Amino acid sequence: MLAIQQQQKYKRRRPETILLCELVERYYSDFTATLAEQGKSLPKLWGQKNG
Repeated sequence: MLAIQQQQKYKRRRPETILLCELVERYYSDFTATLAEQGKSLPKLWGQKNG
């Protein structure tokens, strides 16, 4: 079993290529603008960028 694990290489996942990430990127600005028009907002943590 150890030999099988050693043969497997790390493969980076690419979350930016999944549909959910594409939808968030496309509609986030419109969504937050709509919330602002309604006098609402997301918690501050959601507005922060990771990195």
